[in-house]
Amino acid sequence: MIVLIEYNFIKFFIFFTVIITSQINTSEILRPRGVSISRASLYVPTSNNEFICFDGTLAIPFTAVNDDYCDCRDGSDEPGTSACSNGVFHCTNAGHKSLNIPSSRVNDGICDCCDGSDEYNTNKCVNTCIELGQSARIEAQKRVELYKAGNLKRLELIQHGKQIELDKKERYEQLKRNKLEAEQVKNEKETLKQQAEELETVVLEKYRTNEKELEENEARVEFDKLDSNQNGKIEIEELQTRTKFDVDRNGEVSIEEAKHVLDGNENGLEWQEFLEKSWPKIKPLAMLEDGLFKPPTEEPKEEEEAQQEHDEDEEEEEHNPDDDAENVEEKTSEEEEQKPRVEYDEETQNIINKANEARDEFNSAERAVRDIEIELNELNNYLEKDFGTENEFISLYGECFEFDDEREYIYKLCPFDKALQVSKLSGSETKLGVWSSWGANDSKYTQMFFNHGTSCWNGPQRTTRVFLQCGVENKLVMVTEPNRCEYEFNFITPAICVYDTQNESLNQNDEHDEL
Repeated sequence: MIVLIEYNFIKFFIFFTVIITSQINTSEILRPRGVSISRASLYVPTSNNEFICFDGTLAIPFTAVNDDYCDCRDGSDEPGTSACSNGVFHCTNAGHKSLNIPSSRVNDGICDCCDGSDEYNTNKCVNTCIELGQSARIEAQKRVELYKAGNLKRLELIQHGKQIELDKKERYEQLKRNKLEAEQVKNEKETLKQQAEELETVVLEKYRTNEKELEENEARVEFDKLDSNQNGKIEIEELQTRTKFDVDRNGEVSIEEAKHVLDGNENGLEWQEFLEKSWPKIKPLAMLEDGLFKPPTEEPKEEEEAQQEHDEDEEEEEHNPDDDAENVEEKTSEEEEQKPRVEYDEETQNIINKANEARDEFNSAERAVRDIEIELNELNNYLEKDFGTENEFISLYGECFEFDDEREYIYKLCPFDKALQVSKLSGSETKLGVWSSWGANDSKYTQMFFNHGTSCWNGPQRTTRVFLQCGVENKLVMVTEPNRCEYEFNFITPAICVYDTQNESLNQNDEHDEL
């Protein structure tokens, strides 16, 4: 019984083999050399045993197909020879990827097809399709495993990106509510400030009048003191007797120093002009004389001697008394700011204090609104950015990645921001571009484009194109400059690893092998 079963199985196997072989032989007969299986139906003879050119312009005997003479203008009658310049030869390459080559390469002595079918006249090509196919399948499997691992990380990035977007949107809405409240507080503080300042203005009015009178009294005392001949005018000769106007400390008051005090008037100044033009300049010097202002202590002797030697080496310049006087005025004005001129009564001081508090509170409220507006603007710009169809690229925002060319430069890529070239020698940065857009059409999320970089010498502004590839980590792996001022970065990231787990395939249009 067992022997009978084995015998019947052998008979069935032989019958099946004969059928398959006959079908293969039949397909080979009906498919001329250089024609793919998918196009074999186009090379079936007509009822008149003719072949019609694909462009429909000519019908020739089917025996003229692959006769090494080009009959059809479109080259369709010579798929297996080099007779037609526009012909195409198909390499079946069983066990590896099929290939289409120009018919001009047929029998040219070079093995283009791994199965050697393009060199059928020479028969010198060894069929290497099995070995190449095995290597290709190993590489393909590695690629699949890479995409599988990368896709797992990509799914994590998508989940993380969705959560970040949700948090940002919630923060944005919260800030909008906070802004309304902050603006309301600001308006309230502004009203209180205005009320406090109005009251402050009223109570200070009388002090401003008294302060003005006090200022004029001080100036009048100084005027009478300087007017030594009592002619109602301050003159150059009178100022030259006062050592306090010797601002350069050379032992005498020069005419230029005196003229500076008189605002350049050589004929002297009467009281009203003195009050308006000279008193602001004389006042700090008068304070210095009265001991109300003390100049900084002198430098140590060593520093003074070094400074003197330095000055001797430099070319002498004409001395300007205005500079010395202005320095004294600046120092004295700082002293005046620290020492209030008027002492206010307790009630007035309380009103001033409340006005100051109201101003501080308003300024604080105004800053709070401004800070919220700045954060709102930043969030709005963030939410408007395109981080991919599922926010898979959101984790790259705010990050920077470096590549060392092991020669002169370190390159930096900051996605959605900028690309830089940093000199190892000087540390100087050259901007290779700022974020512009994603790539176009079907390659949108496989390329990043940066433009408006630093201009090249006598050339255009630098630009950078970033090519994204699947990887299990975010890493800048290569930088080239194929054209002057045009840079190309290769960047690997799991964000681009798309793998269809249900169909167990990469999400890409791979060519199918014709096995």
